[in-house]
Amino acid sequence: MRLPAPPALLTRARALAALDARALPDPISREYTERGGAWVHDNGGGDHCVIRVLGDRLLIKAFDHESDDSRWMRDPQVPDPRLTEGMPTELLRLLAEPVDDLEGEDRTFCAWWDGRWTTRGEPGPAEAFLVDAAEVVERMRDSRVGVDEGQVAALLEGRLSADAVTIDAIVERPVAGPPGWTFGEPFVLVVSTARSVSSVPLIKRVRELTGASLGEIKRALADQGPLLELRLQRHAYDQVRNVGTLGEVLRALEPEGGARFRVGLPGQALQDADEAMVRGMLGPDTLWLDPR
Repeated sequence: MRLPAPPALLTRARALAALDARALPDPISREYTERGGAWVHDNGGGDHCVIRVLGDRLLIKAFDHESDDSRWMRDPQVPDPRLTEGMPTELLRLLAEPVDDLEGEDRTFCAWWDGRWTTRGEPGPAEAFLVDAAEVVERMRDSRVGVDEGQVAALLEGRLSADAVTIDAIVERPVAGPPGWTFGEPFVLVVSTARSVSSVPLIKRVRELTGASLGEIKRALADQGPLLELRLQRHAYDQVRNVGTLGEVLRALEPEGGARFRVGLPGQALQDADEAMVRGMLGPDTLWLDPR
């Protein structure tokens, strides 16, 4: 890894932290922050990088929790001493000081500037401070924030302040839904048959999928009553199984005339909806919407 001179690296660290602070209102969603004189990248998944300044010296330590060089993979569980070989005593003391909950001993890479760069270990998360403008734009887009790549490039080079970067919220395309519903909010979905059905194979299949009793399923198919009632939310990981069941029920109902949908907010009256509305409410990347 080729590290830039300290002024350029610090410019990038400050710029990334300032952009995150301005663009992402929720502190938990920010990957770059300034914490008590340290510049931190923390991806929230166990990896981080810390940049600290001591006079005209600069210290970088990074931690990749999956690295074989992690202290947690060693016996005894202490950092690899090669990572700090030759590090000045003052920087060693600085390294030992935690930054919030980021312990100095959690390290798989160290680098320091003492007139020149000395690096030890695999860069890993330290490379997060070397991202280019396109990568920043993509990361912001993932957080539903739009920024201009040219402005971000100028920001990373210190030619533009974070306050001058144009920031736009990326709003999902409006989708029809029940009154008072906002895209992405939880909603209740009830699925029944589009017409009265008495198919024995369908009764058996629905029982396999839902676990309901044969009597309940027979009545629901005959009276177009609820076969499946779900509370769903886009991207809710604990709903993956339910969404998968929904897809299987819909496929089972297709030969018998298809499904009837009713949707609404939790605790409120349900209204009829077509499949296009339900697709829109669930979003394009929900499992049951994959091509059949």
